[in-house]
Amino acid sequence: MSVGEITAEALSIRGDTTILVEDLNLRARAGEVLGVTGPSGSGKTTLLYAIGGLLPAAGGRMLVDGRQLVLWREVSVGLVFQNLCLVPLLSAQETVALPLQAQGVSKAEVAERSLEALSVLGLAEHTAQLVGELSGGQRQRVAVARALAARPEVILADEPTSALDPHWRQVVLELLIAEARRGAVVVVASNDSEVISVCDAVITLP
Repeated sequence: MSVGEITAEALSIRGDTTILVEDLNLRARAGEVLGVTGPSGSGKTTLLYAIGGLLPAAGGRMLVDGRQLVLWREVSVGLVFQNLCLVPLLSAQETVALPLQAQGVSKAEVAERSLEALSVLGLAEHTAQLVGELSGGQRQRVAVARALAARPEVILADEPTSALDPHWRQVVLELLIAEARRGAVVVVASNDSEVISVCDAVITLP
């Protein structure tokens, strides 16, 4: 299904022992990049997980086009985790292929689209290399490629440029903006002022 907007109404999210996000209202629209910023420990990662349906709300509600549903069960979602969540013993191309295979994409198209995503991120020569052998910046680019290759309706990116040099930071930002302009809902959590400056709207957590 396509997604026009994701909204939160009086949303509260609990961490291990405390409420990290309380009474938050937000609107993330298709075609735009929503930035989420705030100090360390303010709940940026927690909020992204809640938007994706990976954490339950302690209060309030999350709506997708006005309906309550668990996002990842109903919609194609691309996730860039802050800790990347990569399998060291898979190759870069195998990693990027996983969400495409889950969608039932043909074998030939999986190969084509995974290679294309890695090439755009400067990893064409590393497609067969094990993720565990790549540098930190290369692994982060693999994680971004994995999120984008499936052309998802929603992209949730947690500090997607933290390990990148200025060139690749700019490339990743341009790719995320392009996905939004394609019609995806894009939410980026970051403390990088350069990242936040390109967002169409910004939420600052206290």
